[in-house]
Amino acid sequence: MHDNFNIYDWELYSYDMAGGKPEEIYSWSAETPDEYCESMSYFCDGAMFYTYFRKEENDNLKQVKRFDLETGKETVIYEDRGIDVGIWLNEDYSGNLLLQEYHNVSHEDTVIYIYDSDKGEFVKEGGTEAPEGHIVASDRFNGVYSYLVKPEGKRKYELVNDYYRIGTALTTGRIVYADEKIALLYNNVKLHIYNLEKMEHCVMDISDMGNDMAVYNGMLFIGNRGNEFRMPVYCMIPELGITYPIVEDGTYSDISPAPDGVTFYETSQDVQEINGYEITDDNGVVFFAGGYSHSYDRIDKVYTVKMK
Repeated sequence: MHDNFNIYDWELYSYDMAGGKPEEIYSWSAETPDEYCESMSYFCDGAMFYTYFRKEENDNLKQVKRFDLETGKETVIYEDRGIDVGIWLNEDYSGNLLLQEYHNVSHEDTVIYIYDSDKGEFVKEGGTEAPEGHIVASDRFNGVYSYLVKPEGKRKYELVNDYYRIGTALTTGRIVYADEKIALLYNNVKLHIYNLEKMEHCVMDISDMGNDMAVYNGMLFIGNRGNEFRMPVYCMIPELGITYPIVEDGTYSDISPAPDGVTFYETSQDVQEINGYEITDDNGVVFFAGGYSHSYDRIDKVYTVKMK
């Protein structure tokens, strides 16, 4: 069960291809409402990685945990208790596990760590010194680490990496993709395509096409406007100006790059409702207590789009 991006109960299953049955290998449940996990977990180095949070009186515990899929051993590989510090666990375009340590109140720089499989720990990423200004977003694609930065005293963002620093038209948004030749930025309505080889800037309104995106081999895959919308997943080739659907209308999510293409899920949502009960006080006033509902996102199909 989950509330927005926070999860309070989850299980991990292994699927037996020979027997055709799933087997539960791990489960976690919150003991209090003050602890939760994030909705995203990542797999690499023969293990599953996830973030755990617990709100406490004077600090907020944040941990990254590693669950070894072979031995079943769980270890804490990162921990912080500072109220000002926030963490974000994610993967870069090449599938490397990254941890970003940012600050909610102070103006300290964002610190980026990469998981070192040999050491079994996060180490500070080399060659990723953060530029001046407020870092809005950052990610690494094909070995190029890029930052979306709001310079001091300016409204519009700048995109910064080892190859260029360009002023953008964005005052909000994120990096969809960026390398030494091309950059794609999204501001929740329009897709901005910067071709650094041709020195071109193209703008496309994709508000009706979704907000979940991944780039592979020069093609942009896009879809998912939320659980209430049934719509296709599209393939866009910006270089040719071509866009076409690759699946029919449905509810899809988590469009992400894979080693040889992209993957995404077809999902459905189940809602479990728990009925409440009536309480009558000494004055005869009736109160309605209890009663709540939880939504569950169920994965019905997994799609993989491979390139030939």
